[in-house]
Amino acid sequence: MSEIVSRIRAEGTEEEITIDRHRVECDDGYPGYCKVVNGAPFRGEIVGFQPLHDYGYRLRVERFDMFPDGLTGSPRVPAYGYRWLETLERSASD
Repeated sequence: MSEIVSRIRAEGTEEEITIDRHRVECDDGYPGYCKVVNGAPFRGEIVGFQPLHDYGYRLRVERFDMFPDGLTGSPRVPAYGYRWLETLERSASD
């Protein structure tokens, strides 16, 4: 292969995050389970990321505001979200 077929470029703030292989109760007063992102429960999706069960990940993502221009929304929706850019590492369950 000699050319790049597809590439995602960040338009906002790029970050590295870790995602634990387990989910936890969100502990925000609403039912459901959350991903553990950087050691804390995160209610939200990582756009474009399709994880396998029982694996932990280290990702490069773009962080974006869910409610731009000072708007607010439902407490069930996080203030920010992530868009997947690259999987840096995947670790299997113990």
